[in-house]
Amino acid sequence: MKETKERKMIRHKKKNVRIFPIYKTVSWDLLFYFPIIFLFLTQIKGFSASQVLFADAFYTLANTFWQLPVTSLVDRIGKKNCLIIGNVLYSASILAMIFMQNYYELLLIQFIYALGYSIKGICESNILYDSLPVSKKRGRVFATIDRKIIIIFLSI
Repeated sequence: MKETKERKMIRHKKKNVRIFPIYKTVSWDLLFYFPIIFLFLTQIKGFSASQVLFADAFYTLANTFWQLPVTSLVDRIGKKNCLIIGNVLYSASILAMIFMQNYYELLLIQFIYALGYSIKGICESNILYDSLPVSKKRGRVFATIDRKIIIIFLSI
């Protein structure tokens, strides 16, 4: 018996809900990657703490700059494709940080890093919310799953 398109979609949505906490825990970088990047830039690349903090401020400004264009991009090409693009940009910018030669390259990398993070930030939670069945408790279920992610992350 062939699986209907609707049943297949429901099965995929259930899978999204099940694996989302794992994805979010692994990709949650604020508490894990930033200290490592700071130490890498100061200890290995030889930048001063003030240069790294300035680059972080530039990242924050770039993140703010990207919010509006990214929203249009997500509307145009879809959440799933944008999430993939965001993760690729995010990963590529971290890899580029390893091979960069000077401070101006770091600022360019931070600009790309902010683009990837902006895309991820817009798409991740929306994909989870869209995967939940439509009901009056949808928002409560979403909050419960999102809260579990924080608990999982803090217990690691």
